[in-house]
Order: sequence, then structure tokens, then C-alpha cells
Amino acid sequence: MKNFECIVPCHFGLEAVLKREIIDLGYEITSVEDGRVTFLGDAEAVCRANVFFFLLEETGENFAEDMENENDFEDEEFNMLLDKFVNEYDPYYTDADDKCFLSPRALAEEVKKYVKGQDEVIDSVAVPFFQHMESMRKKQKCSVKTSFIIAGNTGTGKSEILRRFAEICDVPIIRINVSDCNPTSWKGMHISDYIGIHINSYLDVEEFKYAVLIFNEFDKITHFDTLRVSSSGSDWDLDMQRDFLKFYDKGYELVIEKPTGERYQIPTDNMLLCYDGAFSGIEKIIKKRLNLQSKIGFGMSSSQNDFDYMSELKMEDLEKWGYQPELLGRIGSCYVMNPMTKELVYEIISSASDNILDAHIQQCKQLGLDVEFCDDVLWYIAEETVKSKFGFRSVKTILSDMMKKIYFDCDKYRGKKLKINMEFIKSQKATLQRVKEL
Repeated sequence: MKNFECIVPCHFGLEAVLKREIIDLGYEITSVEDGRVTFLGDAEAVCRANVFFFLLEETGENFAEDMENENDFEDEEFNMLLDKFVNEYDPYYTDADDKCFLSPRALAEEVKKYVKGQDEVIDSVAVPFFQHMESMRKKQKCSVKTSFIIAGNTGTGKSEILRRFAEICDVPIIRINVSDCNPTSWKGMHISDYIGIHINSYLDVEEFKYAVLIFNEFDKITHFDTLRVSSSGSDWDLDMQRDFLKFYDKGYELVIEKPTGERYQIPTDNMLLCYDGAFSGIEKIIKKRLNLQSKIGFGMSSSQNDFDYMSELKMEDLEKWGYQPELLGRIGSCYVMNPMTKELVYEIISSASDNILDAHIQQCKQLGLDVEFCDDVLWYIAEETVKSKFGFRSVKTILSDMMKKIYFDCDKYRGKKLKINMEFIKSQKATLQRVKEL
């Protein structure tokens, strides 16, 4: 169950008595102030506290000490009270879905169920997301919360990590593809326009003050090898970066006009800004830096070509890529994804929760098919994924191609146990080849 911050009022001078009663009930005290005591507890705790403290106020008796378990009072009445509270507080509440994250570690462990092989990045990102979640919950500004960039090759799971964190934290999400935007001094759609579209479709504008802004393809706002200049001589790269710098200005507000004509001023101070990008080609900058600093060899294999230069990415490399130091200083951190190896792909499709393989198995069940993927097929998918150079996105294509004949002839396999091994895959390929030849 979700934990709530419960505040119990009392007469001045009775705070110690109330504190003892709450401790006797088995709950953790968070603060004691004049006229009230605050503690943490789930929905059941809220109901128990209301029952006990009401009876205590009415009778003056200490029920907490006398109650050994919940069965000592009317179970039916208590359960009705609990159900009423839960349903009124959240009609969509379920025990299974409701989780309470008391630390960044707990939050990170939840994300690791869905994203494999990127533990270091997940652990790093968990801290600002947890801070942001707590800020939104308490409606307080977190002065130490930082922005960050996630860098990595296409299909390594950058967007997936950010999506999972935002969904688990249950915060409003604005996802913007930077490559579709122009600076405010240029014609076309601007960042604020995209944010306005999202806000206009969102009901709670107040809650949106704590939105997570995810900027995909952030590497596209600089063109370190080319120069984009407007007819007036304005530099596209610099203008774009100036737009991002505005979000970090104290007191900066987005002015959003709803279709009804209402205008909202939404401060960006409490928003969490996240960036991701592939930074394809930045290895040249990293390689040059490592060579100049005579650091070739540390952590490398016998062949320099096999070395993962992206793992050595630093903020100074991003500056050479074209980012202004002022913007990098405000972003603060850069985390690098591990490359997508066949071992990692295998781990994802074999053990990650809610993955694409499970989706196909569930689809087959809906069609009345009992499907089992053998281990040799999983390794085949992993090898083909790495060969494709498109990262984990290729898994979807490979599986769709692999399963289309099964879906097409689903009546043929219905009610049977179908083991999908490499022998089966080869037979399907042979059948498809014969069809093409005809």
C-alpha cells in the first residue's frame, strides 16, 4: 500500500501522550509540533488511527495498548471503513500497483525490472527523479536537483529509462523531439509551442508546474561540422541553446494560452529537465583527446578499434561538439549507456519484465496458441539484433518477421503446444522462400 503523511491534531500539552499512542499502534513518527503529531502510514493506518483516536477522545481509554490485533474490534466495520477510504481517495487503487519508494535505490530497483544492463545509468538517474517526485508530493522546491544528459548509441534504451522513471514516479511528462524545433528567433515550431500543446491537453495546470521535460535527440541542436545561419545572420546553434538557457533562469515563466483564451504563466523552476542523444561521431573527439593526453591503453583491448570510446565521454567533449559552457554548466551531468551486445539483448528478452517477447506470447494466447521460445532462438534474435546496428529496436522487426507466418496460419496451430526453435524458424524461411519463387 501507498504510504501517507498523516497529521493528527491534539490539545496543546498533549503531544507526548499522542506520540506514545501512535508508537503503540506501530507507526513511525516523523515530527512533533505544537498541537499536532505527524506520522507515516498506509491506508490501513489512516483507518486505524481514526478509529483509535476517536474512541480515545470519546472515552479517554488507551485502546492501543489493549489491542493485540485487528480482530479485537469489529472486523467488518473496520474493513468497510478501509474500503471506503481507499475507494474515495483513489478509485483506481490496487494493492498490486501501489508502491511506495522511500529512497532512490528503491526507485532504481523498480526500473531495473524493465531495463537490463544499464545499472550505473539507472542508479545515477534515480537520484534526481526521486528528488523531483518528493518535490511534487510535498509541493516544495528542491534546490539540489540537477538536470542530466543520457548519451548512447541508437537503441540502447535511453528513452526507455526516462519513460519508466517518469511513469513510475507518476509525474506529468512532456516529450519533445529537439530535431523538430527551431529557435524562437526563427520561423517554425518552437520548444514553448510543443510544451503549450501538451499543457493544453492536460487537465491540472497546477500539477504541470512539476512536469518532467524530456528532450530527445538533444545532440541535434548543435552542428559542430557545419554552420546554420539565418537570412539575418543569426546562428541557429547559439539561438537554440539560448532557448534552453531560459529554462534555468530564476523566475522564468512559460506563457501558455489555452484554446478558451485563458493565459497561464507556468514557472520552470520546479520542472525536471532531461536530455538524451546518440552523439554519433563524437568518438572522433574522444579519441583525439585520449591520444593527446597519452591515455591510450587504459581499459583497452589489444585493438583500439574494439575500445568503446563512448564510455570515456566527458563534458569537455560535449563542449567541443558545440555546446556552450553556460548550458553545460547548468545541465551538470552526463551518463553514458552501455553498448548493446548480444549477451545484453539476450538478457533483456529472456528476463526483463514487460518486454516485446512477452507481448508476442500474450498475443498468441489470445489467439488460442501455446507458444514457447527455445533458447537457441533467443540467441539468434540477439545476434541478428547486434548485426543490424539499430540497437534493441531491431528486436521488434526480427520478431514480427519471425511470427508473421504463425499468425497467418493461427488456426493450424490452435490448441497445440508450439515450440519455436531454430529448426522451426528455418522451415518457415524455406516456406516463405518457395512462395517468393512462385
